[in-house]
Amino acid sequence: METQQGSNFQSTTRIMKDMINPSDLDKIVKNQTEIHQILESTASSLTQFNEFSSTKYDELAKKFELHTKCIKEMKIDLEYIFKKLRLLRTKIASQHPDAFEQVEKKLPKKDEDDD
Repeated sequence: METQQGSNFQSTTRIMKDMINPSDLDKIVKNQTEIHQILESTASSLTQFNEFSSTKYDELAKKFELHTKCIKEMKIDLEYIFKKLRLLRTKIASQHPDAFEQVEKKLPKKDEDDD
């Protein structure tokens, strides 16, 4: 039975081979080779780009972390400065109420929430 299947397989492949024009087969193989080369080149380019992107991301992530830390520290510093300014303003207003009132009249009104 195995020899019969083997001979059937061989005869089927021979029939299929005879059905295909050799020049068409060569064109198909050539096109597949070209496509394969293009895909390999594209894959190589994408790999290089991914490596480059990964390196740049690592660099920028470190800088971003440092800048974020700096901004948070600046916010804390500014909150401290505005707190001290409010305390000084209150102290001056209590020690020199007449002068403070005259200065407030000359300056435009500002909401306390803006600090």
